Amino acid sequence: MIDSCDAAYERHVRRGKMLILPNLLFLDVQILLDNDDLVEEGFLSAAVAQHDMDQFIRAKIGGYDDEVLITVHGDLGNGRFFDPRNEISFKFDHFTKEASDPQPYKGETDLRSWRDACDSALICTVRVYGETIDGQQTIIACMRCRIFFFLRNGRYRSEWKFSVTGSNPQLVGVLKIQVHCYEDENVHLISRKDIKEDMHITVRRAQGAKSLIKMILKTEHLYQCAILENYETSLDDAFKALRRQFPYTRTKVDWDKIVGSNLGTEMQNA
Repeated sequence: MIDSCDAAYERHVRRGKMLILPNLLFLDVQILLDNDDLVEEGFLSAAVAQHDMDQFIRAKIGGYDDEVLITVHGDLGNGRFFDPRNEISFKFDHFTKEASDPQPYKGETDLRSWRDACDSALICTVRVYGETIDGQQTIIACMRCRIFFFLRNGRYRSEWKFSVTGSNPQLVGVLKIQVHCYEDENVHLISRKDIKEDMHITVRRAQGAKSLIKMILKTEHLYQCAILENYETSLDDAFKALRRQFPYTRTKVDWDKIVGSNLGTEMQNA
């Protein structure tokens, strides 16, 4: 099972370096459009905000030890987000990835006991929300973890929803893995799995939360094991499908050899 990914990744890559490519892209678009208002308040701002929420971007709030996830469930509008664990709202800049101006914020108090029980049972980078969806009181858990291997990196995300009211409660989850391989070629592998399980939790709060989290962890473990078992085979097949073979040599071009050759000089002397 994938664990301790964030800590391992942060030991090798400083947070600032993770923002280099997005910031360079932002500067390129800003130069091309030559309109700061259009960039900061127009389509690009909305696109970057949606990307951050889809990817569960992490944010560090001054004065608080743990990091918070930027998700659609914590979006309060006007650039502010909700941290249910610390019961605060804060302003988040999607271009600089900086959080500021923390203020007290309670959220839905009716689900507080369920939310706290689920939050304490989880041990990864996670935020648990309590919302009323279609009249049903619902617990939502968003989890995020980085995957870091030799010449490969990626991101694991999952979102789980469980209604604590209703006659037929179900656990609904979406599990996503993205892996970028850059050994010989650049290949981006994406996997998604949708989960729907019937729940039969008769107890409340703490014990019910433990049963809920136990099912979530078991499902994620099975999914991650299946991915790891088929990873190398899938990767080899992807490279074979993408690699174009030449009609005569049937091999890849050795560009280092070509760069070091005297082909141009030989053609001039011919």
